Amino acid sequence: MSSNPDAAARPLALDSTLDSPENAMLGELDGGALLELTAALSREERPSGSAAERRAMELAADRLDAAGLAVRWFEHDAFVSLPGPARMWILGRGEVASGDGEQVRCITHAMAAPVRTGRFPLVDGAADADGPPAAISVAGKAVIVDGLAAPVPVRAWEARGAAALVFVNDDERHEMIASAVWGSPTVDDIAQLPSVPIVSVAAADGARLRDRLSRREVDVVIDAEVDTRWRTLPVLEATLDGPETGDDLVLLSGHVDSWHLGAMDNASANAVMIAVSEALGRRRRHLRRRLRVCFWSGHSHARYAGSAWYADANWEALRDHAVAHVNVDSLGGVGANALAHATASDELRGLGAHAVRVGAGLPFVGSPPVRAGDQSFLGIGVPSLFMTLSEQPPSVGGVRPTGVVPASSGGLGWWWHTPEDTMERLDGRALVRDARVYAAALGRLVTEPVVPYEPTALLDAFGAALARAERRWSVVSDAALGARIAALRPGVQAIDASLARARSSSLADPEADRRAIALGRALNPVLRTRSGPFGHDPALPTPQLPDLLDPPGAGEAARDLVDGRHVDVALRRGLNRTLAAIRTAEALAGG
Repeated sequence: MSSNPDAAARPLALDSTLDSPENAMLGELDGGALLELTAALSREERPSGSAAERRAMELAADRLDAAGLAVRWFEHDAFVSLPGPARMWILGRGEVASGDGEQVRCITHAMAAPVRTGRFPLVDGAADADGPPAAISVAGKAVIVDGLAAPVPVRAWEARGAAALVFVNDDERHEMIASAVWGSPTVDDIAQLPSVPIVSVAAADGARLRDRLSRREVDVVIDAEVDTRWRTLPVLEATLDGPETGDDLVLLSGHVDSWHLGAMDNASANAVMIAVSEALGRRRRHLRRRLRVCFWSGHSHARYAGSAWYADANWEALRDHAVAHVNVDSLGGVGANALAHATASDELRGLGAHAVRVGAGLPFVGSPPVRAGDQSFLGIGVPSLFMTLSEQPPSVGGVRPTGVVPASSGGLGWWWHTPEDTMERLDGRALVRDARVYAAALGRLVTEPVVPYEPTALLDAFGAALARAERRWSVVSDAALGARIAALRPGVQAIDASLARARSSSLADPEADRRAIALGRALNPVLRTRSGPFGHDPALPTPQLPDLLDPPGAGEAARDLVDGRHVDVALRRGLNRTLAAIRTAEALAGG
């Protein structure tokens, strides 16, 4: 399989309307140098906690130390799952197992249950599509499932009693983590980890399995090694201060661990983190906020354990001083020209539009943050900008490798999470384009006299989600919280105006800064999370204002599986949490 390099982004002339410092910084970023650094970072496979991962982090540490950043190392315990060898073969029902059966190439997945020569009757989960829900019996059987080995289908089939899962990918087999538990599990989380063996096969082998199954009943024998246990992981932190910086900070982060060589995911992102930090280091005299750069382990093999630990261990400092989290993942892919729908918290969407315009010459729409990547700081109330920035254009048919915005993205490339993620999948023009976008965003975040927020955009998103909840639930509409959001608008617009005046005059406005940041601390945890400031939601699709738009048990009540009064209890508690956030916003908007 190959990609067309001509589809990559063309070199971009810098915008002559930019002020000279920003223009000069973007002009310093060089595609050839970024590719060279990416190659150095991706010479070895980098499983979480491995010596190779540590060597890549040390390369980053040396570069950042030379650029004048203060480097610190941390270590922490994390629950890490490293998939090992896996194999599978097909046997006719009643045939005696032997090592010479019909082999099917497969891989297993992080957090899947290991199994030693487990034998299971095979059924096709697609048969459900031709009948009513749960049309087939899967209890005690291995189920063929189309798609990636992601937590949602894993949980659904486990709940129906499946004893093993065989996922059919596209032409490649994609490495995955099968658990939705965010970070290292608590005692309560342990029960949420997968309990069955899980493997993935390529499309051709999936068709072969189905062909055999269509002709007679068959069993599969699965042998899969998964090494899941507590390990010690590193975190690399580097801080850039200037003569004018105070205590507020901007967090720039990305993971170093990889599946296979991981040139795009995530060595290219690490290279951009280093290069942009170096460029800002040469301009440290202009910094008004410190830049905090963190390189995580445990992203791929422990579901974001590094960033989750950092959020937990530095809760007070982040709550008090972090003004934005800028995440970097999988940049510069050949053909990755879809940037318009990258994620951005509402108050940072205007900044994202500026960065994409000046760095890539493209329009930006933005999408709400999602429960993916190392977005471990939304519950604290820290607004987020970007994650995967550039993705493939929309594709038609097949199993689409993951993208942040499914409706508007073709994913991260057919090579994502496979051994094919090598330097050949990168385009220096696209990589320097992406680097310029990050440099533009971070430059504004650390040098603007006030935070580059648009608080009214955040209030509007909160109000729109609340209006949807009011239309769905009478108990929410009866509370009349929407009217209180509407009454907040003039005061929040006044905060917006104060920030705009400060930016145009290049004069600090500490009070406008304080109120804008505090408004986000109040509204974002309720708008974006269930757990709030003191926990981590699972890596599952989460609507805005989840307490009211998706209360526990709502789906089951709609199917008459639970008494709706249980849902009412959750709704009323969610209303009180929402009300508390609105009351805080009222105090801020009132002065």
